Parts: sequence; structure tokens; C-alpha cells
Amino acid sequence: MNKSLLFFFLISLKLYCQDFEGKVEYKISYKVISTKENEVNLKKDLGTKTTFIVKNGFYKEITDAEYMNYQLYNPKENRLYFTDKFTPKTLYFYRGQKLPNTKVEYKIIKNAETILGHICDVLIYKTDKYEIALYYSKDLKLNPEYFKNFTYLNRNKKAQIMKSIWLKQIITTKDYVATLKASKIIFAKISDSEFIKPQYDLLKEQ
Repeated sequence: MNKSLLFFFLISLKLYCQDFEGKVEYKISYKVISTKENEVNLKKDLGTKTTFIVKNGFYKEITDAEYMNYQLYNPKENRLYFTDKFTPKTLYFYRGQKLPNTKVEYKIIKNAETILGHICDVLIYKTDKYEIALYYSKDLKLNPEYFKNFTYLNRNKKAQIMKSIWLKQIITTKDYVATLKASKIIFAKISDSEFIKPQYDLLKEQ
């Protein structure tokens, strides 16, 4: 192998092994299965679109929802910060280790779907209140070490299984089914300034 081909191979290998850095845009749809919910309220409360930005374990989500319309995870602090439109002067946060891991039933289906050109496996897990299916591709890596202490809602367990970002999520409850699906993947260098904690009048732990 000549030097130029060897250089190209090594650079390609390095890029393949790197964590995904960039943005993913998702669209959200709902199917109501109970009279206790309606689509208008679900779209208002939980949103119809989300932008996910990630770099080196830091991530930010911005939605058009009223609840948790902004989320910021800092892996160094192991904290998830978020805001609600109901209380515009308050920044809330969860500690990643707030609760220990809970026992959940996990199931993996290989090659379940191709999304935006990426072949995805699906991780399905169930609790007594809901079922969530996460479609993920090995092409879009995410190091689970960033979330090793994020035991709240079993975030670390899911990260350890997928080792990547998800491109589709189906949440099934007794009242509705919510589907979040990637509409665009943007590979880009993200500035560290994207993950600076915003300043609010109040900081409150949940």
C-alpha cells in the first residue's frame, strides 16, 4: 500500500471511530388511543419537532413543546438542565444519579429499519407504565462512558446497549403513541459555547 492510500485509510478509520458530532432534527407525531388524551394537547405539551445537538457527551435539545422545551446535559456535572414555558424564570435540573437503575425488560431486534440511509437496530424496553422502542445505527456512535453515572431512567443502561444516538423513538402508553423520527442529520463541528448553562433567576433541583 502506498503512502497516500495508507494516509487515506487511517483518516477514514479515525473518522469512523469518532463519536457523532452535529445535529439531528426530528418530527413528532401522535396517535391517540384513549379518551383521556387528544392530539391538540399532546402537540402543545410535548411538541411537534425537536433539534438535538451533541458533542463529546454534551447534548442539547430544543423543542416547540411547553414542557421541557429546552434540555442541556453536562456529562462533567452529570446533570440534566431543562426549562418549561410555564415558569420562564426558572432553570430546573435533575442529578443523573438521582435514582438507581430500575429493573426493565430489554429486547433487541437487528436490522429493523433503514432511516435516512442508516440501517438501524431497535432496542425495546418495557416498564409497567409504558414501552419505548429506540431505533439506532452503529454508524452514529456515542461513547456510553459519558453516561456511566446517569442512572436516572436507566440512561446509562440504554447508552451501553446502543453506543450510538437514536434516529427514531416510539413511546407507547395506555393513552397515546408518540413517534419521534429523524428528518435530517447534519454532520458539523459544534462550538463549545452551545453547551454553556443559561442564566435564569432561579435554579431549582427536581
